[in-house]
Amino acid sequence: MANAGIQHSNSRNYTLEILRIISCFCIVFDHGNDADWAQKIGDISLIIFVLISSLFLSPEKNYSSFFSKRVTRLLIPWLFWFIVYGLLHVVNGKSFLFITGNTLSAILNGTRMHLWYLPFVFIISTTMVFYYNFVVQSSILKKYNLNFFISSSVVFLISMPLWRPWSLDLGAPWGSWFLAFPAVFTGAAIAQLNDLSSDKWKIILYVLMMILISTWLSLSGQWLGVPYLFAILLFVSAVYLRFDITRYSNIIINLSSYTFGIYLIHPLIYSIENTIGFTGNFVLPLTNYAVSLLIIMIANKIPVSFIKKII
Repeated sequence: MANAGIQHSNSRNYTLEILRIISCFCIVFDHGNDADWAQKIGDISLIIFVLISSLFLSPEKNYSSFFSKRVTRLLIPWLFWFIVYGLLHVVNGKSFLFITGNTLSAILNGTRMHLWYLPFVFIISTTMVFYYNFVVQSSILKKYNLNFFISSSVVFLISMPLWRPWSLDLGAPWGSWFLAFPAVFTGAAIAQLNDLSSDKWKIILYVLMMILISTWLSLSGQWLGVPYLFAILLFVSAVYLRFDITRYSNIIINLSSYTFGIYLIHPLIYSIENTIGFTGNFVLPLTNYAVSLLIIMIANKIPVSFIKKII
């Protein structure tokens, strides 16, 4: 979510920030709607978040400092909300963990359906940055780094019919983890293409190839091809189609910075809405997003450092 990636550019891409804000709302909408098409919208948004996070990862001179910041930004809020949602389950007479069975899977999945994303991003981001630092020290790896990311993204995506049923059989959260893996390499490939190549045709060729693979998956009955197709189209458009919206920059940046907190708290708001009998396929998610946003805005004004660490 917000700040899950490290953006080093001096000129912020506000189109990407808007896409992040919209994607956050779509996640909230998906979790408040049982329709299949709502789940597809949620999958698109999830893939977009992973693409954005991967895009802004790069080598860090002080890896230990980066690792510590990732712990603070991702694992501390994960642990806090892990306990909060688990205790809510106990109060309602349910099991503390969201799923039972394999202990590792249950912990990584979390005590609510959305918490799996935080340990996933933590592991991916710290591993990727460690890899980047290793690549910087190796001329051979550096030479083939772009080819590695492009080939990995293509292989993972095109082999989806093979690994998707197997990943689902593993249960939560592995199905979600594997769903996001192609996006990790795709975002990294776009980042490398931007940094290492001035030839626009290489970017166009790669994007076109990923679109064609996603389209082929969609037409062959692999429904995850649809979310990847739209996610890649929206992501690439946001990366390269920058609009002059600097007059709204403060609003956009603030709303974008709130998305992480909204993502963490919105299931709690849904629980409250359901308890009081508030329903409606469209009204419920809209109300949830508005209330969650208001709570996070107020929480950010409270001068207590711990509050800022958990949202």
